[in-house]
Amino acid sequence: MTKRFGQNFLINPGARKKLLDLLELQGSETVWEIGPGLGAMTHMILPLAEDLTLFEIDRGFCRVLPEIFADTAGFRLVEGDFLKTWKAQWEARGTPDAVLGNLPYNVGSVMILALLKEGCLPDRMVFTVQKEVAQRMAAKPGTKSYSSFSVLCQYQCEVAYLGDIQAGSFYPPPRVVSSLVRMKPHRKYPQEYRSLFFDLANDLFAARRKTVKNNLVSGTVAGTHGIGPVLSALEESSISEGARGEELEVDAIFRLAELVNQRVSQ
Repeated sequence: MTKRFGQNFLINPGARKKLLDLLELQGSETVWEIGPGLGAMTHMILPLAEDLTLFEIDRGFCRVLPEIFADTAGFRLVEGDFLKTWKAQWEARGTPDAVLGNLPYNVGSVMILALLKEGCLPDRMVFTVQKEVAQRMAAKPGTKSYSSFSVLCQYQCEVAYLGDIQAGSFYPPPRVVSSLVRMKPHRKYPQEYRSLFFDLANDLFAARRKTVKNNLVSGTVAGTHGIGPVLSALEESSISEGARGEELEVDAIFRLAELVNQRVSQ
């Protein structure tokens, strides 16, 4: 394997079985697997999926995988960086039913955000990520881990933090603790404000010590649409100008996005 890709392969059979169970495959779904390596999870998924697409960046594994699964129907390999290749697959074949990924520690959160920002929302997404990332994904308002990443994940999905996987379950053993998370879209919020909501959430958490008002005034949304509409929307919302982003529920941030959109459209 190529060390620069930061790969740590899940070798614990019990942990692999748990991931598979969480995918809840029924035999007719389309599945994406991010970072299959030599296909340990792939072997388990294939009998339970109608169509499986593998995204692998390591050229060595890309040479071997087609040989391992040469006689397998419904198998497709996409070579290269997932962040550069997934969108073309999505546009060509649509949203899969499920996504599985033992994600690289250095870009795991970036991969998840890429799907969420574009509105690619499979029915089930099961990932292993660094523990701190998992904690942020599931964090509640007012806690240390609550961040813009928490808000962006929870805006789209119900996030379940399902426990830790110790270093010995991987090869090579990582220096950090990994955690298992499952995401299921709740489809609670309309998607026409998605881009605005993402920008607004990032603005609110740009500087944790600053108030909501100060972050918004200097943020991307105010820079794009003007300070006036943003402050007018804030005044009508239930959010205090002196509050901090980390105190805000997703509902309140979405309502603010609605109000900003109304002001901008007037």
